[in-house]
Amino acid sequence: MASVIMVNEMLKHGFEPGKGLGIFLQGRTYPVYPRKSFGNFGLGYKPTIEDKMKAKKHKRKVWSLTKPIPPIYKSFIKTYIEDSLDLPLPKPVLEANEELINYF
Repeated sequence: MASVIMVNEMLKHGFEPGKGLGIFLQGRTYPVYPRKSFGNFGLGYKPTIEDKMKAKKHKRKVWSLTKPIPPIYKSFIKTYIEDSLDLPLPKPVLEANEELINYF
């Protein structure tokens, strides 16, 4: 399905089968296919059996979790205020400073 949509878009924008994709229809006339993956090693590197085993062991060690992940209901715990009536209330102001009264 996706390839049909892609072909329609390319034809809509001027692609001609058998011609290149350049502005003057130059360039490759065939698709470029990716090469086979050679693992996690660099380009042109030929790993030995020891290298492959070492990489596999390292990958297993890196991905291992040190402790299990707790369930989500344990991660978000609701907080409850116990004995909210026993909290101290602020004392009312009985006297006002004359400087403050004159300031306002």
